[in-house]
Amino acid sequence: MTRNAIPTYVTGQVLTAAHLNTYLRDNEAEHWAQILALQTNWQAWTPTFTGWSSQTTTAMYARTGNLVLFNIYQSAGTSNGTVAKISLPITAAGLEGKGGVCAYVIDGGNLLSTACRWWISGAASEIEFFTNMANGAWTNSGTKRIAVQGFYRV
Repeated sequence: MTRNAIPTYVTGQVLTAAHLNTYLRDNEAEHWAQILALQTNWQAWTPTFTGWSSQTTTAMYARTGNLVLFNIYQSAGTSNGTVAKISLPITAAGLEGKGGVCAYVIDGGNLLSTACRWWISGAASEIEFFTNMANGAWTNSGTKRIAVQGFYRV
């Protein structure tokens, strides 16, 4: 089946069933293929770490087109630095920064009650973590753990 072009709509135009049928129904197989690809393309990766003397980490990612989704979970970790960096499975693209919030963080053995920030600076090969939404440094000893999910452009 030939893919129908994505339509461009203008302000005030009424979206009709015919429009939806043309784009959604007629391209249904492609839409489902993209969704199923995300479910089946998850792969493990073994990142490198800066700021840990030891850690136990599960890292998974999935790529669809120019988008990488990732999930990092540390079940154990010992800090040896005031920074926290983890290599990405695929180098990020673009000059723009990409960032988000962590699911949970332990710093110096303490579960943080404030948001932790993650950041990918432009076309970088690693993700950096901070203990707050600014540039909070990590305790250079004790337990250090991170759990985070996110996405970036490649």
